[in-house]
Amino acid sequence: MNYPRGAGYTGYTGFRPRGYNPIRGQPARTTSQSLPTNFQPKTEWKEEDAALVLLVYLPGFLREQVRVTAEEQIRYIRVDGERILSNNTRNRFNTAYSVPKNCDLSQMKAGFANGILTIRIPKNIPAVKNTDTGEVEATASQEDPGVQEFTGKTKA
Repeated sequence: MNYPRGAGYTGYTGFRPRGYNPIRGQPARTTSQSLPTNFQPKTEWKEEDAALVLLVYLPGFLREQVRVTAEEQIRYIRVDGERILSNNTRNRFNTAYSVPKNCDLSQMKAGFANGILTIRIPKNIPAVKNTDTGEVEATASQEDPGVQEFTGKTKA
């Protein structure tokens, strides 16, 4: 189309501010908003006779900033958390860990101390029948008094 000069059509310049969404009409993000930074926490699996232990190292996090959820049907544990840092950024993580079939997720216990999240998952210990008396006995104890139950937002 031919537009006469001065008819009000300026043409498309192709310039849009960084972060601008033309559909929603949102302006670009300003520096006053908190910027998220994702990270992968260091983790360590330990195997004991009666349980698997997952250690998640979260220096600087508080107990209230961490959430542990377990999904028994698909056999995984999700650990996520977020904290606000002083320089206008958010430090967050969201990780999932699959759990072997020989572990009982319904008996999972978690504790948080000194920036370390400890998740203890008891193993399903097969019962052994004593041939002398005919009684059924477990091969090892599943209780560990050293871990207190995690009172944060836990979903079984």
